[in-house]
Amino acid sequence: MALPTVTTQAVSEIAPTTAKANGTIAATGNGNCSKRGFVYSLSSHGDPGNVLPGVSGYEFYAQDAGSFSYGSFDIELSALAKNDQYFVRAFAKNAFGYSYGDEVNFTTLENIYPDSIYSPRTKINKAGVNYDSAETTKLYSPDVTKLDDEVVSIETELGLLPKATSASVRERLKGIRSLSDAAADVLVVKGSNVGIGTTSPGSIFEVNGTGGQIIKTTGLTKGNITANLWIADDEGYSKISLADRQDLASANVGSLFMDGNSNLALWYEGNFALTFGTNSLERVRIISSGNVGIGTTIPTAKLDVNSDIIRLRTAKTPATAGAAGNAGDICWDSGFIYICVDTNSWKKVAIAAW
Repeated sequence: MALPTVTTQAVSEIAPTTAKANGTIAATGNGNCSKRGFVYSLSSHGDPGNVLPGVSGYEFYAQDAGSFSYGSFDIELSALAKNDQYFVRAFAKNAFGYSYGDEVNFTTLENIYPDSIYSPRTKINKAGVNYDSAETTKLYSPDVTKLDDEVVSIETELGLLPKATSASVRERLKGIRSLSDAAADVLVVKGSNVGIGTTSPGSIFEVNGTGGQIIKTTGLTKGNITANLWIADDEGYSKISLADRQDLASANVGSLFMDGNSNLALWYEGNFALTFGTNSLERVRIISSGNVGIGTTIPTAKLDVNSDIIRLRTAKTPATAGAAGNAGDICWDSGFIYICVDTNSWKKVAIAAW
């Protein structure tokens, strides 16, 4: 009857923020162990003794619970800091308590693709492709020591290994290139900015394109409507457009754009209404005939107001019966209501006392 015996092996699969901790239960001591795991920290500590991992002095721990016999085990450590040294101990628990293995240490990577150049490459990896042993490439080192079809396929697709040259995966991924034109960057990352169609994006997301639909989304579905949203350069106008179906030839399209006279236009090409609302309620509607309704969804005149009052806030008195005016103009003052019945031709009616 004794505590388990545990050993700690070297940490493997080290990346910038993850690593695999490895340990072995050499002897269970008293039946199977109920827990096994690792404590780890940014500073070194002595053997914690028979204590819980949470009070071992190490900042972090990861464990499995179950029924474990002797043998090796591993756990992935995550959320690690880049380019920092960590100290790790394996542990196991049986009915008598906890036991810890020796401490090992490791340092996380700074980047997924270090700048070191590994040479030469001699392995034939992909069917029909023989990489010249004189070539060099910059890669994450485990990929170099254990190359496989997946790694080589990625390199080949990205155009990373022209004969007799070296290439940095990290640098090439900053500009993702067209598969049809290996020299053309289709997406560029510059600092925290992303550019499509530009090699020097000046904002967080910049798209440089002309002609037709520049940005488009499809498959926005609600009910029986599948909508499109796109930003386009159309006939020299910059447009933001919505359509009620993917087939634009039969779609009803609404757009917001600046026209050739610098006017801001809200435009609907469909034979349906254009509506405006506030507080989740419709307030104004323009139907396809051009009639405008306020408070009504079926305006029967050019202006149809569903209310019991209309207000003209400011008084106006035409200077003479021939004062400037347009047919249909209406105004008022304290004594009269004035109606312009023809161009520059006013009539008035007196307002009687109450």
